[in-house]
Amino acid sequence: MAGLHDISDATFSWHRVKGVKHAIELHAGDQVFGTLRFDGAEAVAEVDGQRWAFTRHKKQVIIRAADGTVAGTFTAAKRGEGHLELADGSRFGWRPTHRGQAERGFYDADGARVVRFWKATRLLSAEDRGAADPGRSALPQFPLLVVLGRVIGIGQDDTRRPGTTTSPQQRGKPTRPCEPDPGSRSQPASSAGILPTPTR
Repeated sequence: MAGLHDISDATFSWHRVKGVKHAIELHAGDQVFGTLRFDGAEAVAEVDGQRWAFTRHKKQVIIRAADGTVAGTFTAAKRGEGHLELADGSRFGWRPTHRGQAERGFYDADGARVVRFWKATRLLSAEDRGAADPGRSALPQFPLLVVLGRVIGIGQDDTRRPGTTTSPQQRGKPTRPCEPDPGSRSQPASSAGILPTPTR
């Protein structure tokens, strides 16, 4: 069975798991490559035989490997940007792919983009999608970047579903990590850009 490293520049997307709350699956083509589950302030991913737990701490997301050791730390910054430092010494930047747009991407230390993420909207629903840049899915950190892109928030500037309005009291109000939102299938990130509400 092909792994996530083999998707090349194919588009991948996240879909809710039927009959299972607080869980979404990672799809590329007709294959499922893993799951992401939300439990309170923690998100747990299982992709390509690897497992990570993501926990929010203020403006950071702490990433732990299956054995409980810290695998990395993502730190959110202003304007929807941030940076990721992994235990193996790798560093990646998180920023808009184009100025003023909601699409985000991870960039390596040389400034080359590895993978990008966006939110595709259709009528009253939204779908989180992404795509690797050519040849970058072979990176050993690629599966983790794909999952982390969903955890910290895809399309952070897309603050509400099409056709809905936000009250003045709600504008700018941070979202609690993993707090259910019964009115939508997919939830954008909080103002801090970390641990958005899971798809229900």
